[in-house]
Amino acid sequence: MARKITEMCVLRLKNQKMPKIAKSHGSRGTTSPFGKSITLHNKEFTVARSTLLSDIDRLYIYLFFYFSKILTMNKVIEWNEIYSLKHELDLHGMTAGAAVKYVEKMVKAKGHIEDLLIVTGQGHNSSEKIPKIKQRLLSPFKSRMKINQFNPEQLTLEKRSKL
Repeated sequence: MARKITEMCVLRLKNQKMPKIAKSHGSRGTTSPFGKSITLHNKEFTVARSTLLSDIDRLYIYLFFYFSKILTMNKVIEWNEIYSLKHELDLHGMTAGAAVKYVEKMVKAKGHIEDLLIVTGQGHNSSEKIPKIKQRLLSPFKSRMKINQFNPEQLTLEKRSKL
């Protein structure tokens, strides 16, 4: 959702022609009797300015969500490092892309000498309640990834067999 809003804002900002301040939008400046400067703007300038401010607000919201996601991923990783068993990864709260990268990193770091239990969750926060993490993990590990028949929110990444 936030990505779509940002893309719309960026596209609008790229396509929007900003008027030259003093010439094309008809601003007029004057000084009040009290020495304060007053600038009167026409409707075109006012609309363009409010659109710009609205786009900036949306971009700040996206920035907040972006950094919020990074902080969330770091918290999940920290939790796994402290509390998870050495052969288990709990990916609750991660995005699908970050989860795949994290699992690949952990498999590489641990040498993958034993089966790895991966808890993906049921997908309550995914659109249509389909767990995106599970779907994304099944493709890179194909034949070695098994779904727990008694608990479908758990996957087992089987260790590599010796050649």
